[in-house]
Amino acid sequence: LGFGKPKDNDGQKKVKKQSSFSKYKEENPDKVPEVEMQFTCNKCETRQSKRFTRKAYEEGVVVVKCNGCGVQHLIADNLGYFQDTTGQKAVNVEDLLSAKGQSVDNRLKPLKQRDDGTFEAL
Repeated sequence: LGFGKPKDNDGQKKVKKQSSFSKYKEENPDKVPEVEMQFTCNKCETRQSKRFTRKAYEEGVVVVKCNGCGVQHLIADNLGYFQDTTGQKAVNVEDLLSAKGQSVDNRLKPLKQRDDGTFEAL
């Protein structure tokens, strides 16, 4: 007892409720742009990939759970719920790493077209 999915009174597995946004996203995948982030957990060194909506990254809060050790990583906090170790309000992982002198390969930023016709990620 106590392990696995919760069951209702007749022994059937409970169906997880789905939010209206999740339903909309499922029905209209082209209207809800997603981003994918690849990173290595700084606690257990597990390399992983996580997906979330671009809107959440740019306007909301994104916290992802490590597949290896289960630690939660703050990716974006545009609502000011969390503070970093210096007491500053964190905005996103780019700001946090920049403050530590590290960089992020961000492909969300606009591409700049060079004179030779190629593109440069800014």
